[in-house]
Amino acid sequence: KEMKSKNIESIRTLLSIAIIDGDYLGESWAPVLQCISQLALLQLYASGLDADSKFLTENEQDDAHADAGGFFRQPTKAETDRELEENNGRAVLAAVNEVLIDKVFSSSVNLSALGIAHFIEQLVSVSESEIAGESKGGISGVTPLHGKQTGLNAGTSSGHGKDGPRIFCLQRLVEVADYNMDF
Repeated sequence: KEMKSKNIESIRTLLSIAIIDGDYLGESWAPVLQCISQLALLQLYASGLDADSKFLTENEQDDAHADAGGFFRQPTKAETDRELEENNGRAVLAAVNEVLIDKVFSSSVNLSALGIAHFIEQLVSVSESEIAGESKGGISGVTPLHGKQTGLNAGTSSGHGKDGPRIFCLQRLVEVADYNMDF
């Protein structure tokens, strides 16, 4: 679905709330972090780079299918979806400053002990769902850490969901640990 200006303004507002009032979010960090994870994925699409899953899984590409069709070949649903994601990513990149996203993580040093605990718990939860390949489940697709099912248990029998693994939040977890090392 195409991003509209109201969606982008909502994202900006969500990021501002996370930066300013992060101490009060508690378990609500999960949807905020899931949104940030999806923003990072859109940014990857917009820049034309491959997602983490391309490097973290063994994909068997059907090269014969790529050559079939020639001039009259209609784009596949996957190609159409990818183009839409690239367009959405470009719209988000133009409107949402990447520094604002980084500030959500760097401002974790200003959180109280309870606030940082909630933040880290939910960052771990979103990271688990990314690693399990369930990162496109939407904001409501994240189960809080104390819930019955975590992202690692929610995948397919191979341990990876349909979207393939990502490591965005895992990288951010390391950054947050580094930011808060002296506090």
